[in-house]
Amino acid sequence: MPSQGWRMRHQAAKRIANAHLRAQGSSLAAGPAHWDGTHEVWVVAPRDPAHPDEMLFGGALVVIPGGECHEIGSLPDAVDELMMSLGRWPGLEPTA
Repeated sequence: MPSQGWRMRHQAAKRIANAHLRAQGSSLAAGPAHWDGTHEVWVVAPRDPAHPDEMLFGGALVVIPGGECHEIGSLPDAVDELMMSLGRWPGLEPTA
């Protein structure tokens, strides 16, 4: 559900993304973070610290307020699909 105005700072989202990557055993690190205002989540692009200026292809991490982190593919509607699968589509009432 949208957070009704609360917005996590991008550095906090990147810390969460880095923790997720470490937990997965990845050598990648959080790179640029983009705010998705439709779903009120941060989309974080992973980078290779050994080659920080090179863009990686193949997906991103989505950080949801509250600290959840999810991996998505690189398709244009990947964030929408993730949010629908989590029941967090704008305008939907939460199901308990």
